[in-house]
Amino acid sequence: MRLSPELAAFMHGDEASRPQVVKALWAHIKSNNLQREGDKRTIDCDSVLKGLLGQDVVTMFSMNKFISKHFIGPGTGEGVVIQDDEETIRKREAKKKARQAKPKGAKTKRAPSSSGLNKPQRLSSEMAEFIGESEASRPQVSALLGVACRRGC
Repeated sequence: MRLSPELAAFMHGDEASRPQVVKALWAHIKSNNLQREGDKRTIDCDSVLKGLLGQDVVTMFSMNKFISKHFIGPGTGEGVVIQDDEETIRKREAKKKARQAKPKGAKTKRAPSSSGLNKPQRLSSEMAEFIGESEASRPQVSALLGVACRRGC
């Protein structure tokens, strides 16, 4: 990526990748002991970082957000361009169409689990005679008992 003049001066070059910039920033932070003692995630910015990030204090998680403005665009350096194969592109397009076709807020139905409470169990002879089934899961037994009781148990 091409860098802003401020970041280019810090990096001593006009182009760098985001990981290279982050690595250089962390080297500066560590060498100048800018992390807080009690919370290493918090960084107290010195004059160099204040000039780049525009903040007095940043967290390690928000630092990337503040350096984004310093990346101008692709550099002119040679790099490897990785292109997706046709199958990957087709899958990505199919997922995109599926997301667009599904109405917002619609929930997808899952098949009931066959373990735990939903696992069919063999019923006692008395229960099987009462509800008319020899095997059922707990939710099914509850539903069948409800039906049987509504009929007058």
